[in-house]
Formats: sequence, structure tokens, C-alpha cells
Amino acid sequence: MRIKLKIVLNLLLILAAAMLLIDLVMVGSARRQLLQARLETGHLFLAAIVPALYDGLPDSSLSGSQLESGMAEAATACLTFINGAGEDLFTGGPDCGRIGQLRDEAHLALSSGEATSSFAGVTRGIIWPDRKSLLIARPYLEDQKIVGALAADLDLGRVYQALRDSQRIFFVYFAVNLLVFTLFGFYQLYRLVLKPITRLVNTAEEFRDDDGFSFLPETTDGEFNRLSHSLNKMLARIGRDRGRLRETIADLEDANLMLRKTQLEMVRAEKLASVGRLSAGIAHEIGNPIGIVIGYLDLLKQNSIPAEQKKDFILRAEKEVNRVNTIIRQLLDFARQPADEPRGEVSLHRIIGEVVDICRIQPMMAGIELVLEENAGQDCVVGSSGQLKQVFLNLLINAADAIKEGAEGDRGPGRITVTTDNRQMAGRPGRGGVIRIRIADNGPGIAAGNLENIFDPFYTTKEPGKGTGLGLSICFTIIENMGGVIEAASGGEGTIITVSLPLC
Repeated sequence: MRIKLKIVLNLLLILAAAMLLIDLVMVGSARRQLLQARLETGHLFLAAIVPALYDGLPDSSLSGSQLESGMAEAATACLTFINGAGEDLFTGGPDCGRIGQLRDEAHLALSSGEATSSFAGVTRGIIWPDRKSLLIARPYLEDQKIVGALAADLDLGRVYQALRDSQRIFFVYFAVNLLVFTLFGFYQLYRLVLKPITRLVNTAEEFRDDDGFSFLPETTDGEFNRLSHSLNKMLARIGRDRGRLRETIADLEDANLMLRKTQLEMVRAEKLASVGRLSAGIAHEIGNPIGIVIGYLDLLKQNSIPAEQKKDFILRAEKEVNRVNTIIRQLLDFARQPADEPRGEVSLHRIIGEVVDICRIQPMMAGIELVLEENAGQDCVVGSSGQLKQVFLNLLINAADAIKEGAEGDRGPGRITVTTDNRQMAGRPGRGGVIRIRIADNGPGIAAGNLENIFDPFYTTKEPGKGTGLGLSICFTIIENMGGVIEAASGGEGTIITVSLPLC
């Protein structure tokens, strides 16, 4: 409805402007023609009365009533006649207020020997103010000799009145034509433009995600018919692209599912490798307690041992058995936690403590001091306890391997320090914090050229057969999926791995 109103208003403005411009041109042309006719009529009037005035002076053959009648018919406000010497022979008329200008015009005609004309005064015109009078003069010749000049002040009121009367008729036709042509123009525009556009819009609004949708062609050939065909072609292309997009999305979903499965399998594989390495260490670790228990059992078989001593041997054997049970339970707890364990709120200090306890009894930690400093006041994070244990176990094993592979003589005993503290989130003071875990060793460090690649899959500096290069890459993926950050730094001696995780 709004566009229809705008079209009607614009048609009204355009048609009104066009007709007014035409009227201005026509009025201007008519004004020039009427003024030219007025000028010719005035000269004819002067040519008709000047002989009578000259011959009859001072007793003109024209009576006063005849002269007044002629002047009224010619709409002449004033007449003046001068002789060849420029002397005023006659002046008369109902309004001789511009007699000075009129005499100047007569003298100009007398001196030039030609008819002259000029405008004077201001009065109401057609649209804006216009000239009031037309001053004309012509010389009078007798025997090819100028003997005088007659000038007349012609009133132009009749000219303007005639034009104003015609304007009244024009405005009547203007209103009628404006209404008729506006309605006709709107009807034509509606039939040729608005109706096809409305049909296309209504069809587009009925669009549903359906392959069978199409725009109906127009009944007449034209731009809108071509537009309908173009839109149908576009919809066909969109349908084909939508089908290909669905196939691509399905392929991407399958690839993403396969990627997640592969990632979980890699995590499980790395975890099994860690469990295998822990199992080898635990097998060695539980050998001594079992040997002690067997020794106590042999002693208990002797009948000569006092009851008090037997009781002491039994308690000692029980202690060693509990030690073996604890070691095996820690290994089983680590091995049983699935790689895809659901996330929840966990205590990071508890997880790190359990991993440190497992590592302390490993043969690989022989000669290495493992220090845990829990300085963080808050340690609750959202994550998978099994995956977090795998991360810190992998980092501690890497640190121990680095110390073992380096030359210990120059650096003294091996040392691994695990430190926790709290930090504010970067750029968000007071809006939450993180717990930062720093694992520092005094090994040989990592070369600057290798430092930026250590988190890449299958990248390793170990000898063939001693590492897959997936440990740190899996750690990086696990920490990143939990919204954390893992970084490595090495100053040429020793390495610091920093893990930052958002607090609950």
C-alpha cells in the first residue's frame, strides 16, 4: 500500500511540474505575441490620427469626443505631439503622469526618423509584477521630410487581464487533467510493473524448502517474464548446491566422527603404553615386598620361634602385603579410567598427588628427587580425571627420561619439581582465574629449533624405538579441549612445562 501511495504522489508531482512548465512557456509566448499585437495596434492608431492632428492644429479636425473615444478604444493613457523643432504642439489623455518619458520617446523618434518603443511603470502581471505601460512614438513625414513626432502611452492592463482570464481556464483543465492522467498513469504502472512484482513477491513469500518450488512465468513476454525464468534457474542452482552441501556436511560429520574415534584410539594407545611402562616398574617394585613376605612365612614354619616373635613376623608380612596391594590398586585405578570419561569437577591436587605417588616407586625415578609444592589455594577444574592423570604422568615420564639421557655429572642429582599456583585470567581481572601447574626438570633442556615443534604429532627427539612422538601432542589436545593452555620453555639447561586450566 505504501509503494502505491508513493507512486501516486510522484505521478502527481511529475505531471503537475510538467503542466506548469508548459503553462509558463505558453504564457510567455502568448505574452510576447499580445505585446507585439499591442505594439502594432498602437502604431496603427498613431498612423491614423497623426495627419488629422497635424492638419488641424491648432484647430484639429478631430473633436475632443472623437479623440477620447479613439484613445479609450486603443487603451491610450496619454498622447503628445511635437513639431520638427521639438516644440510641444499637443498633449492630452486621462493619465499623463509619465509625460516626461513620453516626450523623450517622441524626441527619440524625431531624431532617429524611426518608430520607437519602450516600457515604463510596474503593475500586477500574470504571475509576478510586470510592466505597466508601453511607450511608443513615430515620426510624421510630409514630402519626405520629418515635420513632427507623435507619442502614446499604451496601457497594458488589458493584455495581462486577458492572460489571467486564460489562466483561470488553464487551472480548471490543469486539475482535471492532473487527476485523469494520474489515475491513468497509475493504472498503467500497476498493470505493467506493480502487478507482476506483487505476484513475484507473493510467490517468494510462499517459498518453502521444497525442490518443487518455482516462479510462474508472466502471461506476456517482457522483463518480468525473463526475471521469472532467471529466478527459476537460480532456485534450481540453489537446490543443487543445497544437495551438494548436505552431502558435504554428511561427509564432514563422518570425517569428524572418524577423527574423534582416531583421537580416542590414540589416547588409549598412549595410555596403554604408559600403563605398560608403569607395570614394568611395579613388577620390579613389588618383587622386594613379596620376597620379604616369603621369608617371614618360612620363619613362621619353624616351631621354635616364640609366639611374640611370630606375631611380629605376621604384622610385618601383613604390612608388606598391604604395600603390594596399594601399588597394584594405584595401577589398576589409572588403567581402568576410560579415555572418554565424562567431564566433571575434579581436584587437581588430588590427581597430581596420585600421579606423583605412582611415579615415585618407578625404577625410572631412581636417583631423581621428585618434589611437589601445592601453592594454589583453589584447585577445582572441570575435566576428565583419567585424561588429566595421563597428561601429568606423560609429562613426568618425559622429564625423567630427559634427566636420564643427559650427563648428570655436570648438573648434580636429578630433580623434578611440580609447583601449583593461581593466576588471574589474562585481560579479565576479578572475573575468574586459572590454576597453573609448572613441571620443571634439571635435564639438558630442549634446543631452540626443536622447542616450537615438540607438541606436533609424531615429533620426537628420542632414539628410534624409545618414543612415538604422540605423548606431548595428546597432552596438548587434551588440555586445549578443556579450555586450557600448555606451553614449554627451555633456557638451554632444564625444561619447564606449564599447564594452565580455568578454575571451576
